[in-house]
Amino acid sequence: MCAGDSGFPRPPNQRILKPFTQLQNPPGLPEKLFPQTGAAVGDGGLTFISAKEECPMELRDKNGLTEAEFLSQYRPGSYNRPSVTADIAVFRCAGPVRELLLIRRGGHPFLGKWALPGGFAREGEPVSAAAARELEEETHLSGAALEPVGLFSDPGRDPRMWVMSEAYTAVIDGSAAVRADDDAADAVWFAVETAETAEAVTLRFSGGGERFSAVLDRRAVPGVFAPRTEYVLRDSGGLAFDHAAIIACAMRHLGWLAR
Repeated sequence: MCAGDSGFPRPPNQRILKPFTQLQNPPGLPEKLFPQTGAAVGDGGLTFISAKEECPMELRDKNGLTEAEFLSQYRPGSYNRPSVTADIAVFRCAGPVRELLLIRRGGHPFLGKWALPGGFAREGEPVSAAAARELEEETHLSGAALEPVGLFSDPGRDPRMWVMSEAYTAVIDGSAAVRADDDAADAVWFAVETAETAEAVTLRFSGGGERFSAVLDRRAVPGVFAPRTEYVLRDSGGLAFDHAAIIACAMRHLGWLAR
């Protein structure tokens, strides 16, 4: 009970006079004038407790539970939960040529396929930190300023399980050296050329003695101020997962593809 309470519970909608005020009862009125207000009675006066001194009341949900009680009963396993990864599209400009860093996957799924550097976020790790860590672990590239591109969550994008990826991009100078490590069997800079039509985008890659192309269809979807473009994978060209779509979105983010 708060200091000065009358012993009577105060209705939740009872207004409290503030700041702290002392009022004298008019002659002839009962001493306990408003016992339900939580006021203190004495010395012929009525003292109201300020709002800062009122009893704290915990909010309860429709089941009558406080937040602490709700959390103690919460079972995360009752809901399906995705795993979260980070994928990073790192570009460099070597003279007039625009290059993208790809790694060759050293394990299943997509064993031997080219992919963006990346991997799973650890428990308690921000996805941005996972992106920087995975980039360094797989390519020994560190210190790049990573910008978020978007969240990729199409069902079936990863054949292992439900996986959502937060994609990042960076542009670095042409002198950075890379070396494959961890899950990557190789790390190579690929020259990237683009061809755009109103209906599709073609990405052409050449590097490491290989050439391949990926094709993505454009799809207009409503935006806040104007329609925006999403990319639907038509032909991955040998790239793992939905990484061709991530690369296209990263290039659009950097102003290298039409919006």
